[in-house]
Amino acid sequence: MIYLIGGSPRCGKTTVAEKLATKTHIPWFPADYLGAAVFQYLTPEQQDDMFPISRVRDEKPGMDYLYTKHTPEEVAGFYRTQAESLWPGLRAFIKYAAMDEQAFILEGYQIWPDLLDELADETKKFIKPIFLYKADLAQIEAGFKKSANPGDWLLERTKEEATFAKIALMVAIYGKHTIKEAEKHHMPVFNMDGDFEENIEKIVALITE
Repeated sequence: MIYLIGGSPRCGKTTVAEKLATKTHIPWFPADYLGAAVFQYLTPEQQDDMFPISRVRDEKPGMDYLYTKHTPEEVAGFYRTQAESLWPGLRAFIKYAAMDEQAFILEGYQIWPDLLDELADETKKFIKPIFLYKADLAQIEAGFKKSANPGDWLLERTKEEATFAKIALMVAIYGKHTIKEAEKHHMPVFNMDGDFEENIEKIVALITE
């Protein structure tokens, strides 16, 4: 089985993947790894068009500059653009892994319900997708500060307090689109507001039953 975990940035996809890997004893990795590999083969112009967040970060590293130059709505759109840019590679990866009946867990904001719906039926038989989102802006922002991950990218790259509120709004916007697409394509979607650890345990139990 190929487990695919998509949804908003900062909603627990990595934590679900880690817990799921521990329970199923199958490997997991972030879609970001594939994105980094693809990025190396693009011209500077293609990088600008296909990975706009990376482009802005090259101008000036850090989240504060990104959210000063662009609105949360625009940044959410950038994430979607990057998801679409990586999709041809992800699609081929999933297709050939399914043909070989490989088992793994792949997580990332790049995984979208409408893109997965394009997969052939013979591939869909071997995948189990789920999607996560958060909607409560106060809880999203508070969750940023609770991160215990060493080298947390958001905390390391964000210095201005006002930026956290903008990132929280982007997460909620991305989540709103995720819900719409997941429901449209009849794929499971989970709200991660509330008791985070309890939500994680419930999700892992549901998708492995």
